Amino acid sequence: MNYQETLLAFLLLFTVSSFADEGHPRQSSNHLTDQLRRVVKAHYSAIEENRLDEAMFYYHSQSPEIENTKGIIEFGLSQYLLKTTIMDFCYGGQQGHLTLVTAKQRYLMIVGVKFIEHSVNAVYLLRQEEGNWKIWSQRDDPGGVNIIP
Repeated sequence: MNYQETLLAFLLLFTVSSFADEGHPRQSSNHLTDQLRRVVKAHYSAIEENRLDEAMFYYHSQSPEIENTKGIIEFGLSQYLLKTTIMDFCYGGQQGHLTLVTAKQRYLMIVGVKFIEHSVNAVYLLRQEEGNWKIWSQRDDPGGVNIIP
């Protein structure tokens, strides 16, 4: 199963389990979910503090997105200082070595030009590396972007 098929399978799994749990909100209190949330939060905290190497520490070294992500972060740091708030974080399931979580994130500009403050619904795949959870992949849902007035 290639990367795109895996991501699609996770999204399908999450969608099906979301309908099955309708009316029963997911709790973010389990230990694994808390570990995964800390990884994502630490990644964004390092970005907020302009520490690129530390931010990339939270990405899996074998991720097919690592170089592209590093370039995006470098560009962003040259243009903005943002505050990222994770407003919601839900465990979506596991398949093989990958674990799916979804998050609602809010981006507020502290310093920069021409940035529209917004929130997004994001999907993360995380994978362990040497016993530590790392981000394998992250996608923002283009339909889940909300402009903050």
